[in-house]
Amino acid sequence: TAGDCPQNYTLTRSFIAVDGCGNASSAVQTVQVSDTIAPHITFSPEDVLIDCGDVVPSDMIAASDDCGQMTIAYVDSIVSGDCPQEYEIYRTHSATDECGNIATHVQHIEQQDNVAPEFTMIEPFVSATCAQAMDNIAAASDACGSVTLSFQEFEAIGDSVPGQQLRLYTAEDACGNTVQGLQLVDFGDFEACAGCTNENATNYDAEATVNDGTCILNVGYDEAGNCVNDMDEDGVCDEFEIVGCQDSLACNFIAAATDAGLCEYPEDSALDCLGNCLNDEDGDGICDEHEVEGCMDVAACNFNLFATESNTELCNYDCHGCTYESADNYDADATYDSGECEFSLASSNTCAGDANGDGQIGILDLLDVLDSFGSMCD
Repeated sequence: TAGDCPQNYTLTRSFIAVDGCGNASSAVQTVQVSDTIAPHITFSPEDVLIDCGDVVPSDMIAASDDCGQMTIAYVDSIVSGDCPQEYEIYRTHSATDECGNIATHVQHIEQQDNVAPEFTMIEPFVSATCAQAMDNIAAASDACGSVTLSFQEFEAIGDSVPGQQLRLYTAEDACGNTVQGLQLVDFGDFEACAGCTNENATNYDAEATVNDGTCILNVGYDEAGNCVNDMDEDGVCDEFEIVGCQDSLACNFIAAATDAGLCEYPEDSALDCLGNCLNDEDGDGICDEHEVEGCMDVAACNFNLFATESNTELCNYDCHGCTYESADNYDADATYDSGECEFSLASSNTCAGDANGDGQIGILDLLDVLDSFGSMCD
């Protein structure tokens, strides 16, 4: 019985056993045949990086299948880049057998544009008329797309060669690749359109298209005493602006700054820019903000080694007491001997050499003996 593809089917097999007397028995066997194994890819094209203008490769995968025919194809997914001529292709190759089992391989193809346009026409020396003062007298093209052509003007004035203009052309493609070229333009009828073309000059001529070299520029100011350039309109000419920190509390404060700049401050707010304490009421070299109040009595139970400011009210002496078990006032909870142990006469007589009866033989006993040395006893 045929299945949903040529390699899928059901085989029904009937068995019959007959003995010599014609007695027969039968049985039926069902065999289910299916194809669930995808083709095996034997070759796959590598990832490639191509330049704009190159032919996009069309290599296909190669594959084999154990059971029948295959269909090999690919589908492209295109991701745009930073400019029209740059993009990435994620090409999914597939090998599909007759039962729909698929094996795939993804190939990465990237196109880049690092090639600048080329000038197709740019004469180093040209003659022109005033009507061409704003026109490009040059041309450029790009192998991959459109080109934007522009130029900057520079003065090229001499006593014997008036009406000349030096142009720096820039040809830029859509991906930002550029090429530049120089050209000297001689305007034969310059007198009809010549004048000062510098907007910052005091004698700027708005109708002039060719600079005749007569511009008069005062440094920063015009004839009326106003700033020629004052973008922030603060009354200080741009040429004389001083950018700096204007906060007097900052370490890099500049009193003469006219435009706000980056300020720097101490990392520790308790210190000044030289590393000295802003507040040190007791003059101990430790900033008030860093002082640690605590008990600084080494004999106290809660002596604080890290305290910088003493507070005796915080000291705790509950751990003081007599630590000698033979003393009459022995304190089992005491961890620091207070030197105030009391001993009865009976107990002191049991310790030979204990002159002062404190339950131990020490330097005090020796001092007592030396104090009475040489005395006559009754």
